Amino acid sequence: MAFLFGGARGDAELPDAERWEKRAPGWRLRCRRCTFDEPFGKYGFRKYACGAKFLLRRCPQCGRLGWMKVCR
Repeated sequence: MAFLFGGARGDAELPDAERWEKRAPGWRLRCRRCTFDEPFGKYGFRKYACGAKFLLRRCPQCGRLGWMKVCR
């Protein structure tokens, strides 16, 4: 049951960046107005998907509300 909820034995010792990359390998969240870019795994799961996804969020870097792109 642990494999369904990400509760594998070794997850507690991993740094945050590695856990995020495990949740959404290769996917990045990018602001379309500034240079902000970070792993999408911090916000959710995205495995075995294709194409781009857009989320309405406030950018932590420039502070603007807008559509942020989730892409590889």
